[in-house]
Amino acid sequence: MKHLKKLVTFAILVTCSFQLQALIQQDLNQNQPPPVNPNGTPTSTFIIDDGTAETAIGDGGQFIWLNRFTPAASEFPFQLEEVSTVFAGTLVSVGDTIRILVYEDTDGDGDPGTGAVLLADITETIQFNDQLTFNVYDLPTPVRLDGPGDVLIGIVNSYGSEGFNDFPAALDTTASNGRSWAATYLAGDVPANPALPGDEQWGTIDSFGLPGNWIVRGAGTHIALPIPALNYIGLIVFMFMIIGLFIFRNKDTVN
Repeated sequence: MKHLKKLVTFAILVTCSFQLQALIQQDLNQNQPPPVNPNGTPTSTFIIDDGTAETAIGDGGQFIWLNRFTPAASEFPFQLEEVSTVFAGTLVSVGDTIRILVYEDTDGDGDPGTGAVLLADITETIQFNDQLTFNVYDLPTPVRLDGPGDVLIGIVNSYGSEGFNDFPAALDTTASNGRSWAATYLAGDVPANPALPGDEQWGTIDSFGLPGNWIVRGAGTHIALPIPALNYIGLIVFMFMIIGLFIFRNKDTVN
């Protein structure tokens, strides 16, 4: 009988040690920063264009051109780390200031104007303006998107002003995906923290009679969520094991 009790006690101790280890590991997982791809290569890429701009679009001043991407639900959460785009050269100069806008829209209706939430507004400058070479921007702080839903990545020609007839936005016209949108504002310049829709003009570029896809892309890394090591039921079982251990030890002492 004593040997059986010792065996049970040993089993309980082993089980408790595993549960305690699981608790410690869970705490470590929850306090770690989001994992970074060890190869430095984004695991999620968002592309709707074919890489070739047949034309370029302008609006006589500042405007937003943005693409709507819909990652699979399994890709969330992820952090957007890179945005790339192509600029044309009509009244567009290397070094001109632009803005990169990142929104999340989780209402599932396909219209960025009904639920988009601005997550980032980043100032950058134009690197290339030959309507061919990609301008690649590593975001200074990755933008976390929890989804599921749409990811909206937009560009603003913030160097422009009313009456400035530049044509910066490269457009792939081969086969429109119906996911490229444009917005202008009554104030003229695109405001700080711009809400969608634009209060002057708003719609897909197709709705303006110019079907195509903006050459605006995004890339990022999937965030692997930690798997809970111990749920509430497991915690209760763990407590009962500790209680049982003390009971067996006390009985051995009495006998």
